[in-house]
Amino acid sequence: MESVVLPLLTEAAKPMIEVLMSRVTAEIHSFRGYEEDLSKLQSKIQIISNTVLHMTATNTTSSSNTMDFSWTIWISDLKDFNIQRILNKMVEFLGRGNYEDASSEIAIRKLQEYLSGKRYLLVLDDVWNTHQETWDTMRNSLERIGGSIDSMVLATTRGDNVAETMHASVVHRLSHISEEDSWSLFKEIAFANRPEGDVFALEAIGRKIAEKCKGVPLAIKSIGGLMLRKKTHSEWMTIEESSLWNISFDETGILPSLKLSYDYLSSSFLKKCFSLCAIWRRGIWFERYDLRDRWMALGLIQKSNDENTTLEDIGDAYFNELLSISFLLVYERNELGDPFIYILHDLVYDLARLVASHECLYLESGKKVNNVLDIQHVTVVGHAEITWNFPDKLVLENICSLDVLGKLPEGLLMHVKYLRVLSIEHSYIVTVPKSFARLKCLKFLDLANNPIQVLPECIMELYNLQSLILYHCNQLLELPGAGGRLSNLVNLRHLGLSFDLCPAEGVIRQLNQLQILPPLRMTKGGFQISELGCLHQIRGNLEIKGLELIKCKSDAEMANLSTKSKVEQLRLVWDSENNCINHEEVLDALYPNLNLKLLFIKGYAGDKFPTWVTRMNTNAGVLYNLIKIQLIDCGRCEELPTLGHLPSLKKLEITNMLSLKRINPEFYDSSTISSCSMEYFTSLV
Repeated sequence: MESVVLPLLTEAAKPMIEVLMSRVTAEIHSFRGYEEDLSKLQSKIQIISNTVLHMTATNTTSSSNTMDFSWTIWISDLKDFNIQRILNKMVEFLGRGNYEDASSEIAIRKLQEYLSGKRYLLVLDDVWNTHQETWDTMRNSLERIGGSIDSMVLATTRGDNVAETMHASVVHRLSHISEEDSWSLFKEIAFANRPEGDVFALEAIGRKIAEKCKGVPLAIKSIGGLMLRKKTHSEWMTIEESSLWNISFDETGILPSLKLSYDYLSSSFLKKCFSLCAIWRRGIWFERYDLRDRWMALGLIQKSNDENTTLEDIGDAYFNELLSISFLLVYERNELGDPFIYILHDLVYDLARLVASHECLYLESGKKVNNVLDIQHVTVVGHAEITWNFPDKLVLENICSLDVLGKLPEGLLMHVKYLRVLSIEHSYIVTVPKSFARLKCLKFLDLANNPIQVLPECIMELYNLQSLILYHCNQLLELPGAGGRLSNLVNLRHLGLSFDLCPAEGVIRQLNQLQILPPLRMTKGGFQISELGCLHQIRGNLEIKGLELIKCKSDAEMANLSTKSKVEQLRLVWDSENNCINHEEVLDALYPNLNLKLLFIKGYAGDKFPTWVTRMNTNAGVLYNLIKIQLIDCGRCEELPTLGHLPSLKKLEITNMLSLKRINPEFYDSSTISSCSMEYFTSLV
């Protein structure tokens, strides 16, 4: 951002915010790490904010001494600055339901219920509006909400004219980083893990490239990631001399460095994959599978000649390349510290919209559409019916993907019979339309975050489905036919559920393409653990419950967990203490692969752990990659496993080991040779 505008609702807060923003600026300028992400910066800002609030609380002339805001509301995607939509988004942000189509009056009344008399911070991110009347209306609406006089509005913008129009009390401009800092950041990225000789040979050209980024960190990180893959002097010269550097940002809104990074993506397939990011709203966050599974469904991933390399592997490589040039940013990490949630920077999103403008259509309520000749991807926003005016509705058959954010346009579904991707999230649909049965080409279906109670049988007849996403459909408790008809979906690779899957016996064995599974629960006459032996590409999290129903050790061995090298989280759960000897034999057979990062064992009723748990050492070697271990309700075990030698172990949870008598030296190290100088649990936090 080129400036940060702070219109404050109280004069007393000015000194506090000035100190806050000066410190934030210093933090932004020191934000150099190649692998650091947006979430780190946000956490730093929050820490600084809390500190400043504490320092200034006693100095304020306000009658309120509140140390923090009751609510912090963050609104982005504000190019149109529709006040009704902003107010409705405020209601949604407070978790008070979907009010996208509500009038301003209804939204204000709802906000009054929750914000009247309370101190809140409203963040308006990336504001473009310069119309005085609109700002006056916005100010009046906020005053009617009746928040505390200590409430504040913080806006970010790219232009001073916005600050002037909104009569900002304080304006803080973020200056560009210096030439030397630009080179330092560029060098850290572009020469990562390269010999010092490369730096010497390419420094002159590199400094010129860094200078052309004009002190914008995003531009430097993006072009640095591109140059990391360029090995020769001539390749560097080609980039430095490119005419794209002459693009005017003021005229196009696109940074030249970002356009260069796009033009030099490693393949045309990857360019297509990146352009698909234009289907989403500005500022939306997503998980890796959201993009990768769509790419697969749309045929945008180039297949490998290596039969051991899956489409998911290639999709992950595409995803990582976009990360390396900062086209994608890490927004949040999971409990293991791995990137989990991602986001696009506003400027990168603008680039995606530009390169995809001929094939992506963004529809809003009541908007007329006349020309969709080349359109392949459609996003529908709003609760009103879309007004269609097509001379030839056959063009709708070209649509490959449809994302719905609001009311489901059932009339449209009648015409998109070749649809491959359908996403209907947060649309409050209770019943899935029968028209879904017509979508025989569908490969990706996302119905997450809807109050669906029953899934129709027709979903189990979409034989081409690769991804079926039903996360956070909290009222949906089972699949049609008690999971038996699931076996029809022989191409399914990703099944996302928020409840335990209890399939009929043999179903999982037939779905041998599955790679991402929900928690699996064994039942009498149902799923058998030996069926996992047919699933060679399981990745991510594998959770199995009801392990007390395993009849013998050989059944557990047939699961072949040790060969599933892409499983990073393994959760093993016993629901009963019956047959304790069987518990020991079963757990002994369920030893994992060496890439495991999380091990969760619950309800284990053996008197002791098998050798691979006791030493965290399988036949293939030590589980050095373990980051988190949880041993829950292992009530009969008298001794702890040896864990002190695991260099990556950061989190250890031991709960309800009621028979534990003592902690032996072996807990730290099982070797016969001990030394006072040896360190144990070196990563534990």
